[in-house]
Amino acid sequence: MTRFFEQYTKLCKEQGKSANGAAKEIGLPSSTITNWKQGKMPRAETMGKIAAYFGVSVDYLQGYTDVKEKPTAGAVSFEDVVKAVKSMDREQLVKLAIIIAQEQGER
Repeated sequence: MTRFFEQYTKLCKEQGKSANGAAKEIGLPSSTITNWKQGKMPRAETMGKIAAYFGVSVDYLQGYTDVKEKPTAGAVSFEDVVKAVKSMDREQLVKLAIIIAQEQGER
C-alpha cells in the first residue's frame, strides 16, 4: 500500500467516510480506489482535487509531511507550477530553462 493510499484512507476515516464514498463526492469513479489499492498514484490534477476536498496540502496527502494545513497565502503549490509551465510557449520555456541552469550553476 502506498503512503498516498494510507493518508487517503486515514483522512476518510477521520471524516467518517468510506474510501469509495469520498471518491464519489470528489467526482471520481469507485474503480480508482481499486487502482490506488494496487499502488497506482492519482494524476496531479486529481491529487489536487483530493487535497482540496480534505483541506490538506498535496505534500501531506503524498506523505511528504505530517503538517496537514494547506500552504499559507502567497505560497505556490507544485500543481500551480506545473500548470504554469504547461501554459508557456517555446520562448518562455527557453527562458525558464536558462534561469534554472543559471541557478544550478550557482549552487
